[in-house]
This record gives sequence, C-alpha cells and structure tokens, in this order.
Amino acid sequence: SDIGGNLSVTSTKSIKQSAEIQVDGTTSLNAGAGFSTLLTNAGNDFDGVVTFSSTGRVDLTDANALDVKGATTLDLNLISGTTTNIGATTVQGNLHVTSGALTDSGVIVIGGTTTLDTDVGDIVLDNDTSFGGALTATAHNAQIAATTAVTLGNIVTAGAFYLATNNAVAQSAGT
Repeated sequence: SDIGGNLSVTSTKSIKQSAEIQVDGTTSLNAGAGFSTLLTNAGNDFDGVVTFSSTGRVDLTDANALDVKGATTLDLNLISGTTTNIGATTVQGNLHVTSGALTDSGVIVIGGTTTLDTDVGDIVLDNDTSFGGALTATAHNAQIAATTAVTLGNIVTAGAFYLATNNAVAQSAGT
C-alpha cells in the first residue's frame, strides 16, 4: 500500500499487514483491548511520526528512518534501516530497538528490560529515560540520561559510554 497522506487505523482486534506499507504523512495505530500491532514487513516506510496505543505488543519495522511515540502495556520492538527517534513513550513491558542510530525527543518510561542495538551507530537518549529493568546496549558511542537507578546488562561500545543518573548504578550478574 502506498498512502500519499496520513494513515489512521483503529481496530477492535490486532493490526497486522500482508504487504509493505508506505505512508508519506503521519501514522496513528490503535489496536483493540488486549490485541497487538504487528507491522514488521522489511519494506515498510513511515515518513512521518508513528503514534501507537496498545494494550498488546507493538512491533514496527521501517526500511528507513523510524520516528515513534505512544504507549503499550506490553513490549515495544522497533527495527529501522537507518535511524530511530523515540518521542514521549511508555512501555510497561520490554523495549527492544535495532537501528543504525537511536535518539529521543521525549521522555521514555520502560517497565521491563531495555535492549538497544545500533551496532556501529550512536545512541543518544538525553531526555531522562526511566529504566525498570536491565539496560543492554551495543553502539559505537552511547550517551544516556536516566531518572531512575540503572542496572547495566552487557554494554558494548567501540567508543565511549556515558551514563548520567542521580540514582544507583548496578551491574547484572554474569554480564
């Protein structure tokens, strides 16, 4: 599907796809109570901000840059071909991001674990992220500001790792 403007989907069930989606404008996704949003085709291209609201899992894939914000009571899984920007977002479950680079433009609250993988790109989360579980990151450089205590999982950087918090920092066992 190729949508020249905005896309708004509200469903009483899950939101899924059978082919790639290209949206030139913004995208709004609201799955039914207890249902998930699963838009994982590798050819997807969301040019504008993708806003989501779900009491289920949210999985989004974009061949290029991905800009998201929203809330889910379960997990949020994001894959983008170039960069990912996360605006004001609440994830009561786990957050997993695979991207060329990662930034934020709003406060991110994560109830579970956080896995950030930019491989050779940079991670810059400077809007006071709240971590509920262990943080694992792979990046060239990573700069993270946290409002909570942080438990570090495996942290792999080719360059620098900066963590700013006024709370405790711990290391997960075996990492």
